[in-house]
Amino acid sequence: MIDCDIHILRNGRMFEAEQTERIALLLWLGAKCVQCDQEDLGLLDLHHIYKDGKIDREKIGNIYRYYLRHPAEAKAKLQVLCVKCHRTKGLLLAQVETKITQ
Repeated sequence: MIDCDIHILRNGRMFEAEQTERIALLLWLGAKCVQCDQEDLGLLDLHHIYKDGKIDREKIGNIYRYYLRHPAEAKAKLQVLCVKCHRTKGLLLAQVETKITQ
């Protein structure tokens, strides 16, 4: 299988394979928002607990495939959040960081 950067190939079969891996990872991690119990796969995101998502994407590329191959690391670094809780958590963290730096 060809490794690719998820930001480069966003069409055709590679995109479909990436989505299959995303769903498999969500299912493996419980397929439920840890804050509100939302279970709709279309509304679930993976949240990097330690805010290192950008580093992961740059270093790893396809994070879904990587974490499916490294399940212990996935459990330690990721959590499932619905889009609403993910957005809310991101906004709250940004507000806290702003107050700390002021």
